[in-house]
Amino acid sequence: MSQSKEKKEKKTMKERLGTTKVRYGSYSAAISVVVLAILVVVNLIASSLPGKYTKIDTSDSSYYSIGDLTKNIVGSLETDVSVSVMASEEDARSDAILSILMEMLDRYQALSDHLKVSYVDPALNPTFASDNDADSASKGSLIVKSDKRSTVVSYSDLYQVDYDYSSYYTTGSTSSTQSYDGESAVTSAIDYVVSDTLPVLYSLTGHGEGSLPASVEKQVSRMNIEMKELNLLTAGEIPEDANCLLIYCPTKDLSEEEAEKILAYLKDGGSALIIPALTGEAHPNFDQIYNEYGMSLTNSLVLEGSTEHYYQSPIYLVPEVESHTITSPITEQNISVLLGGAQGLTISSDIRSSLTVSPLLSTSDEAYAKALSGGKVSTTEREEADAAGPFYLGAAATETVGEKTSHLVVISSEALLSEDIIERFTVSNADLFLNSLSWMCEHESTISISPKSMDINTLTMTESQSRFWMILTMGVIPVALIGCGIGVWVWRRKK
Repeated sequence: MSQSKEKKEKKTMKERLGTTKVRYGSYSAAISVVVLAILVVVNLIASSLPGKYTKIDTSDSSYYSIGDLTKNIVGSLETDVSVSVMASEEDARSDAILSILMEMLDRYQALSDHLKVSYVDPALNPTFASDNDADSASKGSLIVKSDKRSTVVSYSDLYQVDYDYSSYYTTGSTSSTQSYDGESAVTSAIDYVVSDTLPVLYSLTGHGEGSLPASVEKQVSRMNIEMKELNLLTAGEIPEDANCLLIYCPTKDLSEEEAEKILAYLKDGGSALIIPALTGEAHPNFDQIYNEYGMSLTNSLVLEGSTEHYYQSPIYLVPEVESHTITSPITEQNISVLLGGAQGLTISSDIRSSLTVSPLLSTSDEAYAKALSGGKVSTTEREEADAAGPFYLGAAATETVGEKTSHLVVISSEALLSEDIIERFTVSNADLFLNSLSWMCEHESTISISPKSMDINTLTMTESQSRFWMILTMGVIPVALIGCGIGVWVWRRKK
């Protein structure tokens, strides 16, 4: 009896193990183990991949993403470059700016095997900065180094704060915007330490020229362009290392000898950027340079008759941006240029075959120009004696003779780089200036990289809108989900 009972129990167990539920359960368990193993392997592979493949930049301003210019510069590195962050990894992760930088540098490293990033705690290694010829590198700074040279990117260079004073006189307060400028700072530093030669910009003096705003000078330096002053009366000639000559808002004319030296420099493959001041006085020697390159200046104030092309007053022009290598970054960003104290430019139709002159900025057909009396105009209203537009407000000339190429850019607004304009308004004035230098120096990496906003965008709603969304999210949607759940449960119970 006991053997018969044992056989019966074995048969019953075998039948149970052979049921459909047991077989499906075994299959499910096996599949679960296989899927889990696959997930573990995929996770291990993903963790070893560069951040650019595994980390998606979901930030509003794409803080961690890098542009094509950075990809070209870092991706084409042929020299080893080290980037040493003067902070421990723990401190960097806890800092708002450095944490963004860490993610961005991961993407830099993924572009080239020649770039290495390390984190150095200055408390544990206090002599690291001096040992690397970077005594100015404080905590949070970056030391970027190659076999050619090294440079320091300070912590303050990674972000910038711009103040808007436009509302101060009406509200008694100012507003500010914060932006992350890490990509521009780091890419510029990398380009600086690997470049064989750096462009040199000579700024002409001796004719009542103006001074560039400090913010613009900083951007020129960020573009790895070295600035020097030049007085032709004492220097005698334009130095051979000059990549470009800047003549910024001169109030006095050149001498005939100086004009001849500048023309000789241009014809020998030189480049010059001229931003004339509006004085109402004749400057025949400057006119000689303009005329040689197919341009002429009206020496009168340009005003706009089209309300779509000026801001508040006909004097403050919002010109059309023409198509050119210099202006292409501006048109892509779709940010206006705002000019004041502008003179009209004309481009000759009768120029030599080796010369090309292209407009950069233009007014509407309704623009007009007024002659100055005592350095000013008596009215902004259009009068019969006013010259009729349209006018150009900027032009670029190029001439190639043999193996040498000359460039001349004229932007006819003395207020192009006015601090009152570039600090109060979101405009592309500085970009126009910097891109002109980049084009003339023929140094691609000097095209500026725009900072990324760090301001928090808030959603403003009326009281009725707020009440509607509160009812929808806290009442209607939860009740609907609960109702669906109950409906599914009842349906399954009836099956």
